[in-house]
Amino acid sequence: MIELKRTVVVKVLMTPDFRAQLMDEARDTIRRIEENIAKLAQAAEDAPGVEAERVRLARLCEALDWRMREVENVSDGAELPFRILEGSVPIRVGDDFQARMANAEIILKDWQVVEIREG
Repeated sequence: MIELKRTVVVKVLMTPDFRAQLMDEARDTIRRIEENIAKLAQAAEDAPGVEAERVRLARLCEALDWRMREVENVSDGAELPFRILEGSVPIRVGDDFQARMANAEIILKDWQVVEIREG
């Protein structure tokens, strides 16, 4: 037997609690970004990279705001990709290599594993 690496896709089932947590995290991130933008505004305008960093952070806030609106419109029970991780899989003589190496999926509902899917 040998252990090989493969991709494991983590998906979530949207629930009101999970949506609320995502929204809270996004709001907190936006608040911290806005604090950084305010600090940059106090920095010397002619300092190298200040304006570029302010623009980058403002775009990040816009992207998070767009993502929040997107999350609000996802119906409860919808299955969404959340993360991609690397996992290992045992391979033995006689295994169907393609089937063993096919992507695995872990399905979460309010952070609890409710299903594991193998290739």
